[in-house]
Amino acid sequence: MNDITMNFDELESELSPPSVACVTDRGVSPSYWKRFRCYEMSHSDLKAKPSSLRKWREAAPERAEFIARIDPQVALELFEGARAEELLRHALLRQEALQASALLLHTPADFRPSREHIDALRAFVQRFERPCPLVWRADGLWEESDTYFELCSELELIPVIDPLMWDEEEPLPHGRFYWRILGGQGLTPRVSEFELDRLLDLCDQAEAEGWIVFSSPRMEREASRFKVMVGDE
Repeated sequence: MNDITMNFDELESELSPPSVACVTDRGVSPSYWKRFRCYEMSHSDLKAKPSSLRKWREAAPERAEFIARIDPQVALELFEGARAEELLRHALLRQEALQASALLLHTPADFRPSREHIDALRAFVQRFERPCPLVWRADGLWEESDTYFELCSELELIPVIDPLMWDEEEPLPHGRFYWRILGGQGLTPRVSEFELDRLLDLCDQAEAEGWIVFSSPRMEREASRFKVMVGDE
């Protein structure tokens, strides 16, 4: 019994703390890495050329992580055709240039949970040779349907949720996670001390590795504090 318990303890200790990132309004600068170890590409970063992204990677610390992004327009093209193939090619170039640890697919609200869109997504993911974990952030009606999480499970996609807005009576999605902290309701996104403590407890309960992205520059101080709390050094 003691040997078995020790093995479980060793397994737990091998889990790395979640990588903490915070959205900025100025891209990624050298000073960003003094506060965080992970950076999620913004929509405006899609304009950056691979040569620029390679410079970002070279300027970042060795342990820094990047989350590369797929242009949302690819979903509106139903992942097919010359335009879609070009957008996906550029996404892979971004991932390679940044040596990104995950690739984010953000589908806009117009990409709804219809049979046509579900079939298009399924066909795309099944043929797409992913170089790293694929994260799916779905805007719009997906949140009101179990289809989102069923597809994520079927297609081995990591769903994007805000665990602070999750129904406490419902278990969180199992496995590797990608949490995007929205900062409550209102005009000024913020996270309270109580919510930071709750987020820390949820990380312990998750028993998995993942990423936590604070979704507004106005939460930079709280995000930086949480990075220390969770041990993301």
